[in-house]
Amino acid sequence: MEWTQSIKRNRTFTAGRALLVLALCIGLLSCATGAELIQKKKEAEAYRNMGEAYLVAGKNTQALRELLKAESLYPEDHLLQGDLGVAYMRKERLDDAIVHFKKAIEIRPDYAPAKNNLGAAYLAKGEIDRAISIFEELNRDILYASPHYPLFNLGRAYFMKKDYSTAERYFKEALGLRPEFVRARQWIGLTYMERGMLDQAIRELEKVVEKAPQVGQFHYDLAKAYAMAGRTSEALQHYETAAKLAPEESDLASQAKAAAEDLRSR
Repeated sequence: MEWTQSIKRNRTFTAGRALLVLALCIGLLSCATGAELIQKKKEAEAYRNMGEAYLVAGKNTQALRELLKAESLYPEDHLLQGDLGVAYMRKERLDDAIVHFKKAIEIRPDYAPAKNNLGAAYLAKGEIDRAISIFEELNRDILYASPHYPLFNLGRAYFMKKDYSTAERYFKEALGLRPEFVRARQWIGLTYMERGMLDQAIRELEKVVEKAPQVGQFHYDLAKAYAMAGRTSEALQHYETAAKLAPEESDLASQAKAAAEDLRSR
């Protein structure tokens, strides 16, 4: 009887020690796993920062390479997923962009920039009503720090629908919120062109070029308005400037050169 009790006590003691050792091992494993995760997050953030720098510089292939390295280490970063969406959009891989924008929103449902970019991706695909739904939802979000973006994109959506009066209204609302938002003014000018309001178009596009003289697209748009108004010499000047400012062998450079040649041949 005493032997049996002793065995029981020993078993209890041994089991207690085993549980203690197991708890210590689990604790150490958790600490190791936590430290490893922290290290992975730091490495992923470094790759993400490099990718963002490449995006700013317009080096989209290099950006994508760094961002994919970050994703392989820690994919549950809403900022990273949003960056990947932007990189894929610039590579014109819209379906891939949509996947990553949705992933960013899934990780953080209130991440408004990813929602705006998701709408822009649908707009680029020609899914205009789907895009409008997203932009309208964002426009109702009073906490969104950059409300001029969904307003601007709503303008672009209605421009694509050829509803130019509604487009103009949204562009003007965006410009009212952010007076230095030169792209909103650019699209107001384009809207006036489509409506045949050439004097107003030229006035707006001249302001755009004055604000951002190094952007080839702005010179191209102004040149087109001048050409439509019969102001050939001014149109030629800005087509030539657009061709010089645009990247070599880009579509914009080719279009500007072709438009200038067409004007000269008339």
